[in-house]
Amino acid sequence: MRSTKKLCALFLTFVMLLAGAFASNVEACTTFCLRHGEDLIFGRNYDFPIGYGLVMINKRNVAKTAMAEASERAAQWTSKYGSVTFNQFGRDMPMGGMNEAGLIVELMQLDETQYPNPDARPALGCLEWIQYQLDNCATVQEVLQRAEEVRIRSRVGIHYLIADRKGETASIEFLEGKLVAHRGDDLPVPALANSTYEESLAYSQRFVGTAALPASSSSLDRFTRAGAMVKNYKPNASLSSIDYAFEILRSVAQGSHTQWSIVYDARNLTAHFFTREATQRRALSLQSFDFDCATPVKILDMNADLAGEVAAKFTDYTHAANRKLVLDSFQNSPFTRHIPVSALEEIAKHAERSACQNNRNVNASFHK
Repeated sequence: MRSTKKLCALFLTFVMLLAGAFASNVEACTTFCLRHGEDLIFGRNYDFPIGYGLVMINKRNVAKTAMAEASERAAQWTSKYGSVTFNQFGRDMPMGGMNEAGLIVELMQLDETQYPNPDARPALGCLEWIQYQLDNCATVQEVLQRAEEVRIRSRVGIHYLIADRKGETASIEFLEGKLVAHRGDDLPVPALANSTYEESLAYSQRFVGTAALPASSSSLDRFTRAGAMVKNYKPNASLSSIDYAFEILRSVAQGSHTQWSIVYDARNLTAHFFTREATQRRALSLQSFDFDCATPVKILDMNADLAGEVAAKFTDYTHAANRKLVLDSFQNSPFTRHIPVSALEEIAKHAERSACQNNRNVNASFHK
């Protein structure tokens, strides 16, 4: 029988191959930040061939260990903040989310990504990196201060747009083995798609002062449209900032590839979303949830036929639900149907090895 480490390494290899296959077939994702007064509204389209997903309510004070290959030192940490995340590949591997301090982290594909070479720092995956930041940081400044304490281990090319409740925003990329961040005056257009920030900004400058915006679904055109719509936003009584953010997301959507559209309100700690399969808009407030790790993790099917406020519709996490998500997401993709079930079983179990630190002698109910 293969060891757990070998199965995890096998799984990680397949994830790397999967990302390479998808990268060559579809542009992936658009994000932006809309700021007005004390409000920061963050929008994201998740563009991908499959749309399975669970919304997860993650707890504070949970000791966690990242997945790692046998030759690596896995990152370990204890969560300081609770969060809501949108997960496709299993628990603790989100595509993005917001924590109870108002920090938001979202990812997009970036082919030019080159992570640092292996070194002595503890390693974690590019999705685990999102959970690590949401668990540990309250602000953009904290993320930037801590970002190089760990090393991303992945062949999946990813960059991130982050924002916080104070209205700070930043892009984080890994280029030629180094972390490259844009913030403040270096981030004049608070948006990101699937090209480097510098390339995107330079391209968008061609359209400054012109009446017509580029209309294609290419990365550079989506960035330009999103940036222009952010700049042109004027608050009015008939269209809220949340509604306007969804208008931007509609403008940069990519047809059937756009699986999820999510808008976060950082100041009010709310998330609004709909999916390609479940088109009615739903909302949840982080203040509706108990983030104490002695209470169960909560989950919600992203494609459930619901509308309006959905906090009361969340159910207790189960291994069966997480396992179903992992199997559905991998076995229904043409690129991953050949992955051994044994490897998928390991990823479905991994996060359940975390431990609530409220009472080390209590086997908290959310582990099962």
